[in-house]
Amino acid sequence: MQIPENNIQESAWLNGAESTTGGWRLSSWFGTFLPFGNGWLYHAEWGWLYAQDDHHGGVWLWKQDLGWLWTTKDVYPYLHHHESSEWLYFLKASNGKVHFIRPNANVVESVVK
Repeated sequence: MQIPENNIQESAWLNGAESTTGGWRLSSWFGTFLPFGNGWLYHAEWGWLYAQDDHHGGVWLWKQDLGWLWTTKDVYPYLHHHESSEWLYFLKASNGKVHFIRPNANVVESVVK
């Protein structure tokens, strides 16, 4: 049995993301990021993420200190946090941290970029 490699450049969730200088990609909904052929990407605001296409136009993202998050162009900047089954809302990145709100709890949290 052969397991297919995650080829981030061909993932459906990236449709419409334009290539820019140095391999960087620009998505109208996801922002600026540098994909690597092994599933990892460096996002200008989120930092390091591991991305897996969900095969339905969305993407699963793994972020250290957060775990698995799911989103799609129709819901981003909301991301569904798998472990807690809560929605997170991305606010901004600043001072080396990613800031988001947990709308149900009305709490702002941060993790290292």
